Amino acid sequence: MKKRFSLDRKTETTLPYARFVIFCEGANTEPAYLHAYKDTLTRVLLKLKIEGGAGGPKTLAEKAIRFKKGLRTSSGRGASSSFEKDDRVWVVFDRDEHLKVKETFDNCQGARVGVAYSNPCFELWLTFHYEDFDKPIDRHKIQSHFETLCSSYSVKTGKNPDCNEFIGRVSDAEKRASKTRQRRKDEGAELDAPFTNFDLLTNAMRDLSV
Repeated sequence: MKKRFSLDRKTETTLPYARFVIFCEGANTEPAYLHAYKDTLTRVLLKLKIEGGAGGPKTLAEKAIRFKKGLRTSSGRGASSSFEKDDRVWVVFDRDEHLKVKETFDNCQGARVGVAYSNPCFELWLTFHYEDFDKPIDRHKIQSHFETLCSSYSVKTGKNPDCNEFIGRVSDAEKRASKTRQRRKDEGAELDAPFTNFDLLTNAMRDLSV
């Protein structure tokens, strides 16, 4: 007896990948973290453009905005048959001693370029994987503090942390970052230390990977 053909039979489909092009000021710790996080996701391609020492966030943002405009131009001409026209473009930078941070935010927002910003530095975001932290501090002190939490990280030797030690705690870090950011907003001191919105980037990458 022949089996009846069913029109309800499901067909397998290949879902598209999402590519994140991230202009990153830091050349070591941030890229190591982003690669470790990307490895926990599905259907996310990561392309890092390291711009360490490129003149600060303003220059970093200008390069990201030019890149984003280039994608739009290419798409408008019909020249790109890939997913590049749908690339998500972000910049990642710290406060350090940089000026014009608010201007950088505004320019990126207008160009639909995401911003992952930490004040005073990226190690604040890493600290949130371990504990709450909400007191004014400079980048040297928060780096030293994170060193006490993560045995694989060393300020003196410049050793990057083994992100696999704590990458599974991203959701905890996101909650802590969000709460701390809300406190700064309630105080009328948005962007002041301690502040990070790096959770917006991890959320965006995760949401597009499932």
